[in-house]
Amino acid sequence: NRLAVAFSKTTSPAAISLNGANAVTGGSTFGGSVTSVNLGSGSSNVFQLYSWITGLSIYNQRLPNATLKSKSVVNAPL
Repeated sequence: NRLAVAFSKTTSPAAISLNGANAVTGGSTFGGSVTSVNLGSGSSNVFQLYSWITGLSIYNQRLPNATLKSKSVVNAPL
C-alpha cells in the first residue's frame, strides 16, 4: 500500500489518498505550531504501526489533491 497525506497550517483542509484513489478531504487546517511528527504511534502510544515505513517525503507546502493522488500510486516516484 502507498499513502499520501496533506495538511497545512493556513490553507485547505487535510486530505488523504491511498493507492492512487481520489483524495478524500476533511477536517480543517492545523492551528498553532506543529513542532513534531510521530511516525508509527501517537503521542500516547495508542495507535501503533506494526509495519515498515520504506520511504517518506516532507514538503514545505500543502500539495494539491491531484498531486497526492499521483504520489500515492504504488511504485510512483516520491
